Amino acid sequence: MFTRDFKKLFLVVISLMIVGLFCLVVYFGLSRVSSWAESTTDTFPYLTGEDSMRYLLPSLMRHPERDVILLAGSSSAGEGLLYEQFNSAFPAEYTYPGAVSTGTLDDILVLLDYIEKVYGDLAMPKTLVLGISLRFIANYPRRFGPEKEKSPFSPVFNAIWKYSTYYVQSTSTGSKLKSKSWIDGISCKIKFMLRKQLPRYRAAVAAALDTSLERFGWEKASVDELPGMENVRNIFNKTDIPKWYSFSKKSGFVPLLRAWLSIYRSPYQTQYMEPVDSKRLSEELEKENHFWSKVYLWDPQKEEVMVRSQIADLLLLVKKHDIALYVINLPENIISRRLYRGDNYSNYLELVKNSLNGIPFLNLWEMLGDDEFFDEEHPTLTGARRVTGKVIDFIREHRKHGTKNM
Repeated sequence: MFTRDFKKLFLVVISLMIVGLFCLVVYFGLSRVSSWAESTTDTFPYLTGEDSMRYLLPSLMRHPERDVILLAGSSSAGEGLLYEQFNSAFPAEYTYPGAVSTGTLDDILVLLDYIEKVYGDLAMPKTLVLGISLRFIANYPRRFGPEKEKSPFSPVFNAIWKYSTYYVQSTSTGSKLKSKSWIDGISCKIKFMLRKQLPRYRAAVAAALDTSLERFGWEKASVDELPGMENVRNIFNKTDIPKWYSFSKKSGFVPLLRAWLSIYRSPYQTQYMEPVDSKRLSEELEKENHFWSKVYLWDPQKEEVMVRSQIADLLLLVKKHDIALYVINLPENIISRRLYRGDNYSNYLELVKNSLNGIPFLNLWEMLGDDEFFDEEHPTLTGARRVTGKVIDFIREHRKHGTKNM
C-alpha cells in the first residue's frame, strides 16, 4: 500500500517538474526572442498607458555601440517626433522614442534619474530632444507638492513603484527616486517577470513574423494609404474589419499584414486613428470640468519657483553628463490654442526661455493646421513628418555652428 502511494506521489512530482521545466524553457526562449526584437528591430512593447515600462527593459536602454538621441516628453512628443526620420538623418546615432503617456517634466526628470541609477552613465543619451507644452511644464496631472492631485494618473510612477527596485518620493517642487529594501526590490522584479511579459512576447512574435515575410521577398503596404482606424492594435472590431478588408483588396493580404505587424510593435498610436471631429473636440475642451480646463487657467507667474527649480535640475543633469539639449515647444491645435486665458501662454514661453539660459529652443506652437491633428495636441502622420523635419533642420543648424549647452 505504502509503495503504491509512494509511486503515485513520485509520478506527480516528476510530472510537476517536467511541466515546470517546460515553462522555464518557454519563458527563457520567449525572453531571448523579445530581447532580440527589442535590440535589433523596431520593436517597442507595451501600449499607451504602459509605455513607460519600456524604461525597465535593458534591451531598449543599453546601446553602448552608438551615441543615443533620446526623444522625450509626453505622448504629443511621442506622436510628433518620429524616430525613423531621426535615424535616417543621423545614421551614426541611435534614436530612442522615449516619450510617455501624460508625461510631465517631473516624469522625465525621474526617468533620466532612473536611467543613470539603473543602467549607468554609459546609458545616458548624448542628445536629448525634449518636446514640451504648457501642460508638460505645469506638471498636470500634478503628482507632487502642495498642489498634488488626489488620484493623478501616473504611468511612470506606477511602473517604477510596482515593477522596479525604486519608488518615487514627492518634494515641494518635484519628485525623487528612492531605493526600496532589497526584499521589496526582488519582489517587484519577480512581479514584472511574471505579470508583464506577455506584451513583450506578442510584439516579439510580430517582429519575427514580419522579418520572416521580408526575407521571403514580401513587400510591405504603405502606411500612408491606410484608412483611419478605431483600434490599430486590435483590428477585429466591427468598425475596422471592413476598412482592413477593403484595403487588402488593393494592397494584397500579406503586404497589409506586414504593415499591421510594424504598426503593432511601433511606439505610435493616434497617427493611425480616425481624427476626432473638430466640433466634438471643441465642445469637450470647453467643458468646465474637463481635465484641460485647469491647464488653460494655469498662471505660470504664480508657480515660477517650481518651473525654474525643475528646469535648473534638468540643466544640471545635462551638464553633468555632457548631453546636448534641444527644447521644442510642440504644435497645438487652434481649437485648444484659443482657450488659454489672458497672458498665460505668452508668460509661459517667456518663463521657459529665460529659465533655459541659452539652451536651443524652437517654438512650433502654431506650425500645424487644424487638419493636421488627431485631437488637441497629437499630430497626424503627415503633421508629424513636417514637425520632425523642422526639428532635424534645427538640430543640424546648431550642430553645424557648434552650439554648446550653457
